Amino acid sequence: MKKHDNLLKSFYNVFSFPEDPRTEEGFKRYEKAVRRFQILIEHEWFKALIQNKPQIHILEICSGMGIGGVALVKVLSEKNININLTLTDLRENALKIAKEWGYKELKKDICVIKVDARKTHTLETKADIILMCGLSAPHFNPWDMVRLLASASETLLNDGLMIMEESDRIYRI
Repeated sequence: MKKHDNLLKSFYNVFSFPEDPRTEEGFKRYEKAVRRFQILIEHEWFKALIQNKPQIHILEICSGMGIGGVALVKVLSEKNININLTLTDLRENALKIAKEWGYKELKKDICVIKVDARKTHTLETKADIILMCGLSAPHFNPWDMVRLLASASETLLNDGLMIMEESDRIYRI
């Protein structure tokens, strides 16, 4: 796993992607995510999921610095929904930043776990929502993506939702 951590660090040092919410460009990406989630939570499937639940557990895989997860929690918190957020990634430094920045933004603790997204089922937790945002999917070949989705399906509650958000890259395709 250390090898993957170093490869990802090297990749993000070379490839310019606004993943750091402490930067102006990264914070703009966060604000854009908030606006997208404000629309998404109005979908009937999303409304059905959160209806009558005292608490929602969101698990963001490949979270990087947590922009997607923190944005979704911010939107749901404005609806007075109690949320537990867990952010997972292979990069310890990204998770450290996510935990600190997320606490500053949400005024609540965030659980961070270093784990390979293909092995989220080993966390022995269940989530109402699994989120994968940003520049994550290209890191996986088709076989590994199947492993990731299988692992996520074992982690997701029966009535849960998995949200993959890749619109950050739409103009780079």
